Amino acid sequence: MRTVIADTSVIMDMFFVHRPNHTIAARLAALFIERNVVCRLPMHGFFEISSAVMCEKRVHGSLAGKGTSQSMKKARYLWTQSRLTKRL
Repeated sequence: MRTVIADTSVIMDMFFVHRPNHTIAARLAALFIERNVVCRLPMHGFFEISSAVMCEKRVHGSLAGKGTSQSMKKARYLWTQSRLTKRL
């Protein structure tokens, strides 16, 4: 099993379709799942994600922004079911 460290911006791009790099990040998420890659975040990443989520909510009025894609809804489900969210 391989382990990678992902930047918070990549993680946010995976979940919000209106972000410019969403398509690339969604493909990366699918590749992680397909190849059973564990994705870890640096400790400060949790702060960055909470800040980004608050910003998305403030700017777009909801966490979905302009909407979330069906593929990312499926990826989110698979992600939560996979080892990607497994803690050390």
